[in-house]
Amino acid sequence: MRKVSIRAKKAFDEGRRLSMGNTKVISSLETTSIYLFGHEIVRKDYEGLKITTAGYNTKTTIDRLKAFVNIRMSKGSVIVNEKFEWNGEWLNLTEYEQDNNLYSL
Repeated sequence: MRKVSIRAKKAFDEGRRLSMGNTKVISSLETTSIYLFGHEIVRKDYEGLKITTAGYNTKTTIDRLKAFVNIRMSKGSVIVNEKFEWNGEWLNLTEYEQDNNLYSL
């Protein structure tokens, strides 16, 4: 995992703003989000912690998401927790954790 991903995760957890190159962490009273190239890829709000590839299954996107869940690319597919192939649309990790007791931060 790259330093920028680690620093973004720390800022996200602390609810503070951060801007490093192509990655931004934005925080308000109700929502904290990580943006990559202007696309929201992580959000924490009243519904829980959610991730998406925003349609970009790139090494950089996957690296940012690795700070939150075990995720990898395999032959063009995104694999979450070595358990299932994910389409990259919004995935609520809070619900996933409750349903599967597999994910960890």
